[in-house]
Amino acid sequence: LPQAPSRLRPDRWPARAEAARNKVLDRMAAQGVWPAETVRESREEPVWLAPRQMPQLAPLFARMMLSKSRSDKIVTTLDAGLQRQLEDLARAWKGRLPARSSLAMIVVDHTDMSVRGWVGSVDLNDDSRFGHVDMVTAIRSPGSVLKPFVYGLALDDGLIHPASLLQDVPRRTGDYRPGNFDSGFHGPVSMSDALVRSLNLPAVQVLEAYGPKRFAAKLRNVGLPLYLPAGAAPNLSLILGGAGARLDEMAAAYSAFARHGKAAKLRLQPDDPLSERPLMSPGAAWIIRRIMADEAQPLPDNALPRIVPLAWKTGTSYGYRDAWAIGVNARYIIGIWTGRPDGTPVVGQFGFASAVPLLNQVNNLLLAHTGRLPEDPRPQTVSRGVICWPGGQTLPAGDSNCRRRLATWLLDDS
Repeated sequence: LPQAPSRLRPDRWPARAEAARNKVLDRMAAQGVWPAETVRESREEPVWLAPRQMPQLAPLFARMMLSKSRSDKIVTTLDAGLQRQLEDLARAWKGRLPARSSLAMIVVDHTDMSVRGWVGSVDLNDDSRFGHVDMVTAIRSPGSVLKPFVYGLALDDGLIHPASLLQDVPRRTGDYRPGNFDSGFHGPVSMSDALVRSLNLPAVQVLEAYGPKRFAAKLRNVGLPLYLPAGAAPNLSLILGGAGARLDEMAAAYSAFARHGKAAKLRLQPDDPLSERPLMSPGAAWIIRRIMADEAQPLPDNALPRIVPLAWKTGTSYGYRDAWAIGVNARYIIGIWTGRPDGTPVVGQFGFASAVPLLNQVNNLLLAHTGRLPEDPRPQTVSRGVICWPGGQTLPAGDSNCRRRLATWLLDDS
């Protein structure tokens, strides 16, 4: 160790530091540690000091965990290698984001609900992007991300099946007149088509039949509270982002589509117990997940992929303030959010364009490092059936009294 190191600091006293270095090099040459030529070349090198940042792995997650614990040592479920990759990905995305915008990512292993990755902002040290604000836990409008839940719950109630006729037409409830993202209307559509295309009017139609208060209570019971203004009651706008939600709680609720209809709480530490509550039936969860994975067309069991491709849903809040994408692959739940933390609209920022590309990158990263994947076979309560469109009634074998037939998944022969 150098004597009086403060006198030899290269950033303050470069000449002293160079003289001390050369003294060591000369002794190495004299004692034959290095060849004379190597010493000569080393003496010609300038004394250079590169500032290095202190390691800051998962800083916002660490801040949250420190606020919850008084322990001297906190062990978490985060995967350090994956966390570094996610933070590298966030830095790479920073240049693609609009000014003052940030992003958030969460990765959950839905087989045991351990949180494996948590990126709360695009850059902790960028105040212009509110880097100190953890957007994983921020309350934001989720846009259409709630639609899979209302369709799954309505399946269980027998209100619909995947090929049910829904109406994508102008409708008005009091002063509420919802429209579609593309400002158009598409007439009669099936439930599965409405979900895949994220049409707003069919979702409002189904929520009206199911009941907004009942819907909000179901989600709250499994750990997904919808945040409303003080004194406000749940209404039809819930399904289009008319209430706030958190990315971490949304990701946990999406576990219902991977855990046979049961939504589980996130596990942040290895000792956290696994806690889950039923949200919908295993059959309803399986059908909705397959629709989100673009597998609405029923296939025989021997042709049906037993390992489900990425099932995903986007959300865009009013005024382009938030862009969401939630994905469920064979092992992980991926939650993505982008937007301005201060709530300023960003024109042109919507889920499919802003959040889905990042979702796909995270999914590819995970699949490259995932071993054996769990399978998701068809539940016994789900069957392949044929219905007569647009009436929606099932057809017995050999029935010829139908002009248009649609094959679909059916829940309990509904």
